[in-house]
Amino acid sequence: MFQFQTYLRYQIVAKGLHSIHSPFVFRLVTECMRAKGQVAGEEQAEAWRKKLKKNKSAVCGIDYGSGQGMTMEYRVSDLTRKSLLPRKYCRLLSRLAHFSGAKIIIEMGTSLGVSTLYLAASSEKTRVVTMEGNEGIAAEAERGFDQYLPGTIRLVNGDFNETLRPLMEQSGTFDLAFIDGNHFCRPTIEYFKLLKQYRHEKTVIVFDDIYHSSEMFDAWELIKADTDVTITIDLWRMGLVYFIPGMEKQDFVVKY
Repeated sequence: MFQFQTYLRYQIVAKGLHSIHSPFVFRLVTECMRAKGQVAGEEQAEAWRKKLKKNKSAVCGIDYGSGQGMTMEYRVSDLTRKSLLPRKYCRLLSRLAHFSGAKIIIEMGTSLGVSTLYLAASSEKTRVVTMEGNEGIAAEAERGFDQYLPGTIRLVNGDFNETLRPLMEQSGTFDLAFIDGNHFCRPTIEYFKLLKQYRHEKTVIVFDDIYHSSEMFDAWELIKADTDVTITIDLWRMGLVYFIPGMEKQDFVVKY
């Protein structure tokens, strides 16, 4: 019911192209979000998705994102249908990475690696570090990386609460981060606060499932209100966050 109500509100509030008066956001929408044609790596990533849909084997590991830390077992084909980012939004991630010239990308929530393949193929100079808590799912994702983009993706397995800080201390600044892991308010805000310490003026952070629940919506509202944030773009499924200095603070709801 929460998602249904918020989607109706989004459809009413979301602005079309000609109602966007920010030159930066107008360019982002026209040159990135609404760009036509296939994106780099799409063929390989979708070939991997197709294989996953047919994979009836089971993977097992600790599910940290549920908040319970329980050992769970999933059939790969079921997980593919229920949890993987739709093609439309994978394409958007790839275009965002290309548009921003992202060379260092952090992904929190590898799942089976389809979105990771899109991100990693966005540029020949791109380096992706992707994080996954469930060891069984992570192992399956690495099979796809080895098959389609060997040696280009680093996967970090473990609880984000233990792995994120050491990773950022080692990596330093980043260009784009995609957050699709824990769907609770408090950890989402903690990840955001840590990541923004390593941002630069062109960094973009992308949050998935911002209307997944009332907790994720609360997290999104807190992120929008953060004093370091200058531009946010609400696409209902995803939220984009920018820290561009000297830009008037604005929150956009854009039809996508």
